[in-house]
Amino acid sequence: MLEASDSLFEEFKNKKEIDSAINTLQLSAQTVTRRIEVIAENLEAELANDMENCIFFSLQMDESTDVTNISQLAICVKIVFSDFTTKEEFLKALSLKGSTTGEDIFSTFKKYITDVKLPEQKLSSITTNRAPAMTGKKKGFIALCRQDSLFPKFISYHCLIHQEMLCAKTIDFQHVFTIVTKIINSIRSGAMQHRLFKLLLEDEDVQFTDLLLHTEVRWLSRGKILERFIRLLPQIKEFIASRGEFYEQLENKDWLIDLGFLTDITAKLNELNLKIQGENQHIADMISAVNAFKRKLVLLKSHLLKKSLSHFPNIKYTVESLNLNNENFTVTSYLEIIDKLIEEFSSRFEDFAALEPVLRFFINTFNVTEDDVLEIVSVYFELHNIEDLELEIINLQSDVILKAHSNDKMFWNLVDENKYPILRKCALKMYSYCATTYNCESLFSNMKYLKSKYRTKINDSHLDNCLRTGNSKYIPNYKKLAENMDTQVSH
Repeated sequence: MLEASDSLFEEFKNKKEIDSAINTLQLSAQTVTRRIEVIAENLEAELANDMENCIFFSLQMDESTDVTNISQLAICVKIVFSDFTTKEEFLKALSLKGSTTGEDIFSTFKKYITDVKLPEQKLSSITTNRAPAMTGKKKGFIALCRQDSLFPKFISYHCLIHQEMLCAKTIDFQHVFTIVTKIINSIRSGAMQHRLFKLLLEDEDVQFTDLLLHTEVRWLSRGKILERFIRLLPQIKEFIASRGEFYEQLENKDWLIDLGFLTDITAKLNELNLKIQGENQHIADMISAVNAFKRKLVLLKSHLLKKSLSHFPNIKYTVESLNLNNENFTVTSYLEIIDKLIEEFSSRFEDFAALEPVLRFFINTFNVTEDDVLEIVSVYFELHNIEDLELEIINLQSDVILKAHSNDKMFWNLVDENKYPILRKCALKMYSYCATTYNCESLFSNMKYLKSKYRTKINDSHLDNCLRTGNSKYIPNYKKLAENMDTQVSH
C-alpha cells in the first residue's frame, strides 16, 4: 500500500498523514505466520541444495525439554565443500512424543531423513551429549544407526563442552559456594535492598556495579559470580553489617582463601570453555585447547607446591588483604582438587585420543613417517586401496612445491584432486568433524523464548520454522519470495 500510495494519493493534501497511517497498520497473525513459513521454506531449500553439493557433513544432536515437557531433539549440521569451506546450520527440531528411548529417537530421525531424502551416505560423524539413550551399546541411537545399512561408517563423539562440565563438577567446594549464593540471594531478593546495595557501590566507585545471580544450567556464570563477589567483599560486609546480619565465614581466613582458590580454578575452566565454544571451529583447535589445559593443571600443581601464587591472583589478593604470608595457609586440599581434575581430564576425552595422530598428519603432512600414516589413516578411514594410498603419500611428501606451502592454512585446498584423490577425500572428512554440540545449546536458548509459558500452543511445525528463521545464516531470497506472494495474491 505504501508503494501504491504514490499513485493513489498523489494529489491528496493529507498524503503524509495517509502514509503514516498505512505505516502503523499491524500485520495480521495469519500474515506473519505465512511469511515465516515461506521464509523458512526458502532457507530449508538453500540448506538442502548445499547438502546435495557438499562432500561430507557431520551432525550435532542434543535433547532438551520445552516448557510443555515435550522432549525436543535439536539437530545441527556442519558441511564441507570441495574447496574446504565449511558451513554450520540448523537442520531440524524433532519432537519426541512419549518415551525418549534410543529406539524412539532413531525411528523419528530415520523417518525424517527418509522424508527429506537426506544424503546420509555423506555422513562422517555424530556428536552427542552422551546420554544413555544416545550411546547405549545395543539399543542406543548411535548403535542403531551403525546397525542400519542405510548409514555409512561414521565416528561418534561426546561433546567437549559437556565433558569439561563433568570434569568441573568434581570440584566439591559447596561449603564456599553455598554461602556465596545465600548472601547474593539475600541482597538481590528484595528490590529495596538491591537498590540500596547498588547505590553503595556507586558511591564507593568500585570496579563492578552489581552482583550476579547464579543459574545452575549456565555453570559458566559461576566464575564471573565468584570474581565479582571476592572483589566486592568489603562492600558486601559493610552492607550486611548495616542490616544487622553476620556471616562468620566472611571473617574466617581459611574460608576466604578457599573462596580465592575456587575463583581462580573456575576462571581457568571458564577460559577453556570459551576456547571450545563458537561456530565453525576446526576440531584440531579444540583438542589442542583441551590438551594445553591438561598441561596447565600440572603446572598449577607445581606452583602450588612451592606456594607460588603467580597463577592464582585471587588467592594472592586474599592473602594480601588479610596481611598473611605464604606460610600462614596450607595447600593440601587444593592439591587434591587439582589431582582430581588431572585424573578426570586424563580419563575423559577418549573419543578424541585416537584421532590425534590422524590430525597431526593432516595438519603437518611432512613431519610424519610413511608407516605411521598408513596404519593411522587406513584404519581410521576404513580404506581398502592401501597400495594407492602408499603411492599418494610418497608423492605428496616428495612434492617440493606443496612442501613450500606446508604452513598454509588452506594447504589441502592446494592439493590436486586428480593426483591425490584419496588423501584429499580424507582431509575433507576431517574438516567436516565437529567436537561440540554448541549450536544445539544456542538453539535451546532461543527455543526458551519462542515456546514460553505465554506461547505454549505453538505447534511443532511453527516452532521449527521460527527456529530456522531465527538461527539460519542463509539470507532469504526476499525478491523471489515477494514475487511468488504477488503471484499467489493475483491468483
